Amino acid sequence: MFKSIGESLTENSEALEFLNRMAKLNSPNGDIYDGGRNTDEILTEIDSKRLYKPNGYDCPICLNKGGKSAYNPSTRQSWWEPCKCMQNKKTLSNIEKSGLGELLNYRVNDFEATTDYQKDMKSKAVNYIRNATNEWFLALGQPGCGKTMLCSAICNQRLKEGKVVKYMIWNEFMSALKNMKYDDDRNEYYHEYLKADILYIDDLLKGNPTDYELKIAFETINYRYNNNMPTIISSELLVSDLRELDEATASRMYQRAKGYVISIAKDKNKNYRFK
Repeated sequence: MFKSIGESLTENSEALEFLNRMAKLNSPNGDIYDGGRNTDEILTEIDSKRLYKPNGYDCPICLNKGGKSAYNPSTRQSWWEPCKCMQNKKTLSNIEKSGLGELLNYRVNDFEATTDYQKDMKSKAVNYIRNATNEWFLALGQPGCGKTMLCSAICNQRLKEGKVVKYMIWNEFMSALKNMKYDDDRNEYYHEYLKADILYIDDLLKGNPTDYELKIAFETINYRYNNNMPTIISSELLVSDLRELDEATASRMYQRAKGYVISIAKDKNKNYRFK
């Protein structure tokens, strides 16, 4: 027993010292030791003090352990509590698998702002990161002007803060939802996004949305509106376009975003993907 535990804690001198002393004590049940504390309790304390080298996602809460050890002295039970960052790691994995892994590298500071409208876009993103709590962020209008970059930068910052973020590419999400055979699978998939702490919807209602897509869009926006849940949305549609499709959806989005609305009128000269 002591050998296997020791091998997993070889980089921790305090743990090794404790294990050596325990081995010498040779208590068959790992009972009373060090001021009335038992083996599980002390190992739990040691584990909580250990430092782990960052590997990929760097969580300030669990130090990349994926959780923490806990111990109840009254019942003498120890257990493992998963950290919320495990959900973030899953989200990051989903983004990478979507073929948009570069979104993880976007930072607001990397957004080049030379024109007035670009400076306004960057300023609103910075203000949102610094001051927003449950408000929404809307980036609407001209494709290729940097909307996705700024929305992704906001999400990356929230991930660093330990928040749970779900990334949804609207058309891919709707395609997956429509192709699911069973209602239980569809509901589980849908609610994973619907109830996320922070939801980023990219390219909302892109193309020619069907009545079913409009229904799902309203249900999603309405649920998050009623539950005051932060939502980040990019779309090629302006507020006026959204109102024509569904005024109830548009009004909820606009109200929750308050001062955090980027609206870029259609102008091919502002599509920097062609430059």
